[in-house]
Amino acid sequence: MAKIIIIEDEVSIRNVLKNILTEENKDYKIDEAENGQEGINLLFAKKYDLALCDIKMPNMDGLDVLKKAQKLDYEVPFIMISGHGDLETAVECIKNGADLVLASGDKLIGGPQSGIILGQKDLIARIKKHPLTRALRPDKGTIAGLIETLNHYERDEAITAIPIWQMISADTESLTVRASEYVNAWKGRATVIPHESTIGGGSLPGQTLPTMCCAVHLPQRQLDEAVRALRNLDMPVISVINDGKLLLDPRTVIPSQDHIVVSGLRQIFQLIH
Repeated sequence: MAKIIIIEDEVSIRNVLKNILTEENKDYKIDEAENGQEGINLLFAKKYDLALCDIKMPNMDGLDVLKKAQKLDYEVPFIMISGHGDLETAVECIKNGADLVLASGDKLIGGPQSGIILGQKDLIARIKKHPLTRALRPDKGTIAGLIETLNHYERDEAITAIPIWQMISADTESLTVRASEYVNAWKGRATVIPHESTIGGGSLPGQTLPTMCCAVHLPQRQLDEAVRALRNLDMPVISVINDGKLLLDPRTVIPSQDHIVVSGLRQIFQLIH
């Protein structure tokens, strides 16, 4: 009877993994750990045939678990699971003994939405032969997108060529200049104000970056009208209302598309005035 440990801080994901495993084989003996330290304690107290471990966990992350597990007096295959993180962390997991790393293509490298499996060549070869691989294989467009995204990394141009890295790497000085262009496009009362950009709930949950926003000052009724009107343009412009102001964050816009925001602001200003 195979003994499997799931090390994951989110109970909903632990439940999903446990359900998948028990559906595959009801005889699996499955233990759960809600954090890295509890996982390490169980790994040293018992012997397991497989460990499924989240990479991103508070206090002790999956990479720390891997490093501590190297001191076990038995070998246990590790499959690392990541809904967030970066390519460097995934590679570090492989270097520190992970047999497989399951990751998201868009969150891991800023490419198209997809699933990526990294790891030992023999295991990848076995996965390729599994019937589910054919059912879940990506289309040619996704593969082409992944190849081009990885080529940007190989050419050392990811920060300038991949949209998500363009956004994350933008400095407040350039953001101030761009937000000022938005302000100038709005002929009414608007200012540049400091704010925080949320990077993303999946890849970097809860993390923010300082930014500079265009803040449009309008009565509440007109604020709601302006937000709807911007959203209903032929090329929608998505804004938010915060603290009684309509905010547009240039960090969330690719610089080459600033003209779309500027044009939209001019149109909406004429519409509601």
